[in-house]
Amino acid sequence: MNLNDEFVTFGNTGDARLDFPGWTVTDAGGTMYTFPSGVTLGPGTELTLYTGRGTDTDAEFYWGRTNGVRENSADTVTVILSDGNT
Repeated sequence: MNLNDEFVTFGNTGDARLDFPGWTVTDAGGTMYTFPSGVTLGPGTELTLYTGRGTDTDAEFYWGRTNGVRENSADTVTVILSDGNT
């Protein structure tokens, strides 16, 4: 199983840049990933968070997990902002 086949993609359809400092992604099982400081998402762009290992770029981030975190049939991903709001 390639863990990088598990991913979630975030898109910015707005006109302003989104800053991700302290944003955390969690799934229904409580597994969490916090984006590093300095991550931004420009208007009309996307970034992808992969479950497995790799080298982060401006558009691709890697959780570094050694096992899957999402249910294959369905799962819920929740984004928690740095102020605790979802």
